[in-house]
Amino acid sequence: METIRPRWEWRTFGRRFGLAEAGFADLTPGAVQESDELYLLSAAGDNVKVRDDLMDIKVLQETDANGLQRWTPVMKAAFPFGRDEAVRVVEALRLPAVPLGREDYTLEQFLAEVVAPSGAIRTVGVHKRRVRYTVDGCMAEVSGVTAGGRSTRRAIRLCPGDGLGMVAAWDLPEVRALARAQAGGLS
Repeated sequence: METIRPRWEWRTFGRRFGLAEAGFADLTPGAVQESDELYLLSAAGDNVKVRDDLMDIKVLQETDANGLQRWTPVMKAAFPFGRDEAVRVVEALRLPAVPLGREDYTLEQFLAEVVAPSGAIRTVGVHKRRVRYTVDGCMAEVSGVTAGGRSTRRAIRLCPGDGLGMVAAWDLPEVRALARAQAGGLS
């Protein structure tokens, strides 16, 4: 896995983002990325998903008073992955210890032999189309998100490190507008 870099994130969901949308419209977009992902959802687990043929786990470390969340990626493993990685996924999903009968698992084997028998995990296919921007060294994106046949949009800000960049990013007009929209209804 590449170097683990905790990051601060802030996001909101809705159809429109009012003034924030105008702020993004004034920026030059960077990369546009489309992805199909598979989320493994549990009542109390960490963020576990499959994206780009990698099992990806990130852990929420804290949420501040403004709704900024500090996340730490803890695993990105290609398939097939080994028993040690399977144990990490089981732990991240907060499943009770399960017998792991293989040395290595493909995605299909892991879903059929570990996830499905638990009865506690819901798998959800998600399609995302991300339009990315860079503002003051922080990544921002507006995404179209489709899951379970339902679509919405998402706006997100990401800043690596200790959060100092995110504090500066938080003061940008489009982020403040998103916060107002989230608190008082989207415009």
